[in-house]
Amino acid sequence: MVEAILNGTIIEEYYEDQRTLICGRATLSENVVVYLHVVCEYADPIYIEFVTAYIPDENQWEFPPFKRRRHRRR
Repeated sequence: MVEAILNGTIIEEYYEDQRTLICGRATLSENVVVYLHVVCEYADPIYIEFVTAYIPDENQWEFPPFKRRRHRRR
């Protein structure tokens, strides 16, 4: 998660919750690199909390790098 947020990009802001969604690459092993979404909360003036982290769903996010939501078809 740390690698993903240090090298990632803020893709959504949730101002009312003092949270942000960051998308970044994370190295799982020498041969495996994935994109990771990390939700961080910055309500505390000193610490940032990791709320959750997940590998984004290709059906909901444009591939790669999973920084834009897919438009829903009606």
